[in-house]
Amino acid sequence: MRVDRRLLKNLDWALIAITLILIATGVVIVYSATRANPALTGGNPFAYARKQIIAAIIGIAMVIGLMTFDYHLSERGYYALYFLNLLLLIAVLLFGKEVNGAKSWFHIGPLGIQPSEFAKIFLILTLARHLSQKDSLSSFFDLISAFVHIGVPLLLILLQPDLGTAMVLVAILFGMLYLAGARPKHLGAIVLSVVAIVVVWALLSAFFGVPFPLKSYQIARLTAFVNPQKYYDGAGYNVIQSMTAVGSGRFLGKGLFNST
Repeated sequence: MRVDRRLLKNLDWALIAITLILIATGVVIVYSATRANPALTGGNPFAYARKQIIAAIIGIAMVIGLMTFDYHLSERGYYALYFLNLLLLIAVLLFGKEVNGAKSWFHIGPLGIQPSEFAKIFLILTLARHLSQKDSLSSFFDLISAFVHIGVPLLLILLQPDLGTAMVLVAILFGMLYLAGARPKHLGAIVLSVVAIVVVWALLSAFFGVPFPLKSYQIARLTAFVNPQKYYDGAGYNVIQSMTAVGSGRFLGKGLFNST
């Protein structure tokens, strides 16, 4: 297979080098953190490091494959990808398996597929084409179609419910709008308005019993850092483990390969 020299010339080699260094560092850290725990690794100190390496190899292979993919969508491809995304999100609500209170997964034998993860890629591609067709993003009115574009799949994801992925999609939307030329003051005004609405709604819920759209475990995830001991076996677990790790290793840690 011949490699296009222009493709190699346009690669960001500094970014690639940094990425490979981070991958290698991650493998070493995972090995250091898990090697001394046979109950976790099943007696194989390289178990988790090997999984990390396999995942890295798969990821690198996918990146190389995507380098040959033309991400510019035709009008037909745009609609096909967008509606495929909606179809998958509707299908998982109807036929998916509920895990940890959310119906977000398809299970095919030992393989688990989460459509909302594909939704991130699909929405980036389709929203990019949508924004490229717009003449201007200089007013609030110009932003409406972008919010509608992402709003439908966002609602389907919230129905699972998967608040984490929904928040990621909102971040993607605002980042792409900013890069496409939307005015920061407009984006900031929208964010502040949403925050104000959420705060007022939460106060009304707390003091007057007005129904709040988030479930109790979702609220716990957002507020557990205030009192993690209250949610020791649930939302506060990671916070408590982080505090334990910092308390044990102090500022500099116990050192590489000295974890307990």
